[in-house]
Formats: sequence, C-alpha cells, structure tokens
Amino acid sequence: MNGILNFYNLDVEFKGSKNITLYAYPSNSNFLQGIANLSLRVYYSKFNVTFPKSVTSFELIPNSNNETNITVYGQEFRQCNVSVDYYCVHTSTPIYNFTLFAYDKNADLYVRTNQSYNTTQLNFSFDLGVNRTTTLQTNNSYKNLIINQNIMTSRGIFAFVDFYNVSEKVANETYFDFEWRTYCNQCVR
Repeated sequence: MNGILNFYNLDVEFKGSKNITLYAYPSNSNFLQGIANLSLRVYYSKFNVTFPKSVTSFELIPNSNNETNITVYGQEFRQCNVSVDYYCVHTSTPIYNFTLFAYDKNADLYVRTNQSYNTTQLNFSFDLGVNRTTTLQTNNSYKNLIINQNIMTSRGIFAFVDFYNVSEKVANETYFDFEWRTYCNQCVR
C-alpha cells in the first residue's frame, strides 16, 4: 500500500504515555489483505494557564485611545533595584502563570487569539520577561511562546497591550479569548 494518511486535531485523552497501533487497508480490498500498520507514540502533556489570585479575566485599564504598555488588571511590574531603572521578573506579577504537568517529555507552549483583530490599531503581545525585549505579537494563528518547558515546572507570562488611535467602535467590538496549546518537545505538530 502506498499513500499518505493525515491526522488533524487528534485528541487522545488519558494520563500517561503509550504506543497506539494504527491499522490501515484499502477500501476496495478484503479486510485481511493489504493491511499496513503504524505505531503512534502518544505523550501526556497536560498544562494549565492561570491568572493571579483574585483575577478572573484579561481586563485592560487604558487612559486614552492612543497609549502603549496599557496596564492589564492584576499584572504588576516591580523594580528589583531602585538604583537602576528596570523591572525584574522575580519581584513582578505576570498576568498568566503556565504550569506543565507532563510526565515524560518537556513541551512547547503556543498561543493565539480565537479571532482576528485590527493590528493597525491594536497590539496584544506576550513576553516571558518584563522589559518587553522579546515580545511575541498574537493573532489568530498559533505562535510559539515557550520552547522546551521542563516537566512539572511553572513560568510567568507578561502581557503588553498598545492602542494606536483606537476608535470607540473598535474598542467596543474587540472581544476575544487567548487559546493555549502545548506540544511535547520533539513531537509531531
């Protein structure tokens, strides 16, 4: 048998890792003839993305329609050295905390918005640091935010939001959620 078999959005739910054997045969042949099999290795890569204590949603507090670094409610930037004008991850509070509960393999974290938005007027970006040096702008396609997160560890994710002369109509019509996805490290995507 020759050909390509594609799987999309495969959802195998169980706790653990295991091999699953897939059997394939042409539809025009006897079931027992021409069987091909493939062993598929499945890894458990459960994760959780949570808000800080007392925060239940991603809420912005803009002061104007043309503003950068808009405060996200619940996220705090704190200086760790007052003699130097910079903030530190270990003393600040990120808007999200990512925890990987995988058993066998490290994983990569991806994020996207569940719908597109006007990027000429809005910018929603994430960074693992507080100085906005390696931000990743989100849109409605998955972007890799964390590479090779160790199993059973957590990491803070900071949000950076900008408005560029946002009209009242755009501000009132911009409702979306962030969607998160993990892939075990070195696994098929």
